[in-house]
Amino acid sequence: STFDARIMGYLRYYFLFSLLLCAVSIQAIGSSLDTDSVQASWKSLQSAAATAEIHFLKTTMTVEESKLTPEQISEIVIGLEAEPSTQLFSEVIHKLNPALEQRFEEHDQKQQAWSLWDDRTLYFDGFSERSIGENDEHLQTQDVHLVHNFKSRGIDCYELGQSPIFYYGLDWLLGIPAPRLLNEATVSETSPGELTLDLENGKQIVVDADTHQPIYEESVDPDGTVNKITFFRDQTSYPGGVSLPAVKIQVGFKNGFAKHVMMSAILDAKFNVEIDESKFEMPVSKGSVLTDLRSGERRSKRSKNDVSNAVEYFIASETQPRPIAADKGFDLKGFLLIANGIFLMVLGFFVWRKAKWSK
Repeated sequence: STFDARIMGYLRYYFLFSLLLCAVSIQAIGSSLDTDSVQASWKSLQSAAATAEIHFLKTTMTVEESKLTPEQISEIVIGLEAEPSTQLFSEVIHKLNPALEQRFEEHDQKQQAWSLWDDRTLYFDGFSERSIGENDEHLQTQDVHLVHNFKSRGIDCYELGQSPIFYYGLDWLLGIPAPRLLNEATVSETSPGELTLDLENGKQIVVDADTHQPIYEESVDPDGTVNKITFFRDQTSYPGGVSLPAVKIQVGFKNGFAKHVMMSAILDAKFNVEIDESKFEMPVSKGSVLTDLRSGERRSKRSKNDVSNAVEYFIASETQPRPIAADKGFDLKGFLLIANGIFLMVLGFFVWRKAKWSK
């Protein structure tokens, strides 16, 4: 009958609607589970490196003349052939920044030594972290961050987390994003073996579907223009049971073209091994300038003797560095005042003698 046909039609629509609602619910639950799984993996990866000793190379450079788009940068990085080494840095500079390469080749190394990358070693014992390079070192321990410039022989002390100076620390080398970024993320499988995480701030992170290790990150401006891309390459397993990308390349863009490059390549690493306590002591030689910036006021003192450990120096409550008097050079005003005083004394003496003889 017509009534029965109508009822069957309603049931068919209801059945289709139920299937659609079920599919949407399953997809939402699946995405939530994927997000939770990725977040748990990231926390596990961060905690896996209880201690670390990492030998790596790093460079930071400004792209001088090349007009490279995000697409061109991606093509170049994907096509890199060298393994983590100085050769890889040479290849990157040659392809991304040939103007810098030419300036380096023309530079007179006998007049002033210049390297396009920095050879560094990082130590981490679960509490303290120290990164030692060719020109400087950073030490974070006991609520202080010390920055030692070898050339100027200056050591600046900041409160932990307050230093304005970026350095390539363990967080950079591990390359694991903050798990809190996933709070509002959506997950999708855009290609086999990869998951794409879309964050609410316009950032996109591509991770390995099994390990959830980052492969690629992209950030965009509100207008959709790419402002930063980070590439993670050469996934490597190291002694101590930690696996991470040996190479990290981050490219910043301005007006659609590559502007800044930050890059690191791990040459050797071992994790979860005992790190000697002496690795987190910073000896200071006589004549070095120790500057305390923790109070918001610059307080400096030049060491008259060798200091066995700058950490103890800054932490010791009885130590109160005093400002170093600035070298003002020749003080013309002071000289004129002194000369004027001497002149008046001499003039007074002659006036007195003349008055005495006139009597």
